[in-house]
Amino acid sequence: MILVEWGWESTNQEGISACRWAREKLTRRMQWAKAFGVYGAIAGGGAAIGLLLGGMLTEYASWRWCLLVNVPIALLAVAGALMVPGLLLASAGLLLLSRLTPTSSYVAHVLPSMIMMSVGLALVFIPVASTALHAVGGHDAGVASALINTSQQVGGSLGTALLNTVAAASTTTYLVSH
Repeated sequence: MILVEWGWESTNQEGISACRWAREKLTRRMQWAKAFGVYGAIAGGGAAIGLLLGGMLTEYASWRWCLLVNVPIALLAVAGALMVPGLLLASAGLLLLSRLTPTSSYVAHVLPSMIMMSVGLALVFIPVASTALHAVGGHDAGVASALINTSQQVGGSLGTALLNTVAAASTTTYLVSH
């Protein structure tokens, strides 16, 4: 009789464990679906906003403002950041890019700016990612890492939208004048 009761209890416990496992997996899949949905919405919204703001800056100010608008944003970030040298270097690279002319050469004008921005952003992104993931437990590490990547993707999409707007406006101006 004792063996039958023990067998019944272990079978019952395994059934309960299986139900818990299924519930956890289903919840994780739903969380992944929500996370990808949020990522898609943010990326799409960022791209749309970037195109609209870049177009307005190009239309009503100058294409240079699409690059210069990042300088005050970077300066505001410097005030509260620990990565001041990286932000200053990236800001200087952006400032140099705003001085480009149609006759600027790649090696003399664009390449130094890109190197400055790359080194500066490396000095920022690595400590930011390390700090953001520092106290995150193993259970939440994936979500925290996804949030960092989503933030970087949104920034990249906004930057790409602005630069595409500058390129389109510059090409149009050149074709009209020639």
